[in-house]
Amino acid sequence: MSSITIKCVEQIFNEIIFEIKEKFSCDSPPEDTNHIRSIAKMLSSCKINEQFIIVIDELSISDVDLLKRFAESIVGLITFYNNSYKNKYIRFIVSTISEPKDIIKNKQKASEYFAYLNSNYWQNSIEKLYDTIIIHLNLKISLKNKQLILKQTDDNPRLLKYLIRKILLHCNFEDDEIQKVVIKAIGESY
Repeated sequence: MSSITIKCVEQIFNEIIFEIKEKFSCDSPPEDTNHIRSIAKMLSSCKINEQFIIVIDELSISDVDLLKRFAESIVGLITFYNNSYKNKYIRFIVSTISEPKDIIKNKQKASEYFAYLNSNYWQNSIEKLYDTIIIHLNLKISLKNKQLILKQTDDNPRLLKYLIRKILLHCNFEDDEIQKVVIKAIGESY
């Protein structure tokens, strides 16, 4: 799926429909207000003769209620599809920085179709990424501020790059100024 700013669950499903129609010979979904049924019918009409994976990568939703509604809807879609069409070729992969077990209401039902993988690859590498960026940009940031920045990133490379971008745009590289920019940026984005 392409990158979109998510405001409602229907928007995600509309993007899924658009991407499937763009890439495969599928019938357009019927005019149905139920996106779950529409997507399931459309998927069943696709000419799929090998494994087919729908990837929703880096799902970034800051509204916890919206995230929970999406999780409930995607579980509903997969449950409905698997019960109605029995096509073993289709799989979904949803990648998010949120902990799935915290947002899925019916964990037992979801565990029939989902495996939860925690892949915090950056846990031991975020400092290396920081050092690489700082060296290549020829920045002079004190050890104290380096530690502050790394602590605030919570091993998230996207957040690290965001903080460094904010520092570059809004800072004169004095210690106090860097601290203010980092704290303000964290408050604005996360």
